[in-house]
Amino acid sequence: MSGALAFCRIKHVYCSYLQERQSGGRWDSRSWFYLIPPLIFIESYLMSNVLVEHHDVLRFIGNYTNLLIIPHTRPDGDAVGSAVALREGLKTWGKNCQILLPSPVSDQLEFMNKNLTVYSEDMKLEPFEAIIVVDTCSWSQLGALADWFKNQTVPKLAIDHHKTRDDIGAMQYVEEESASCCQLIYYILSYQEISEEVANYLFTGLALDTGWFKHDNTTKTAMRDGCALIGLGAKPADLYK
Repeated sequence: MSGALAFCRIKHVYCSYLQERQSGGRWDSRSWFYLIPPLIFIESYLMSNVLVEHHDVLRFIGNYTNLLIIPHTRPDGDAVGSAVALREGLKTWGKNCQILLPSPVSDQLEFMNKNLTVYSEDMKLEPFEAIIVVDTCSWSQLGALADWFKNQTVPKLAIDHHKTRDDIGAMQYVEEESASCCQLIYYILSYQEISEEVANYLFTGLALDTGWFKHDNTTKTAMRDGCALIGLGAKPADLYK
């Protein structure tokens, strides 16, 4: 039995026990207070390096208010676009997100370089409850952040589209058939209204990872998502400049 399945069964038994206490008149409001923190911690531990589905990502995000988003080192348009779009998009969900970069953003992507913290020993971060890594599941791609990341004990989720990945101690939402990570962020954010600003960030990542829709990974789905983002306000002509 996998660790994740074992956890689900334990959780089911524990919840059933609490329900019995409630029906028998032995319930008090403190029961859930003692139940929820250990269950979230155990679940995060057992789900590390487990491939998860789209609904698991939504559930993960829903569990926390303060999130830290990390793209890969030498961040390209897909990595930065995913991180910034996720941060801005989740504001409408009532989330407080900050972005930590393993290395600086290139001049080409300067228009997305807004309130981004570059890793250093004296960096200052606001308190965060969980970490979301975007566009990588690889230790080498975490660069200077790798050791710092290993020492973080908060729940972690990685969102990626690459075939190469490591056990980085995080739940992994991976869609290898996607041309870009920005598509996955688009699917997540589509449950709320997506602003023109966010649409431009997402289109940038998709366009750059497909070589402006010329590479072999330019699929029907990639074209469809690009069209959808244009419909939401993305401006390809302005971005191409």
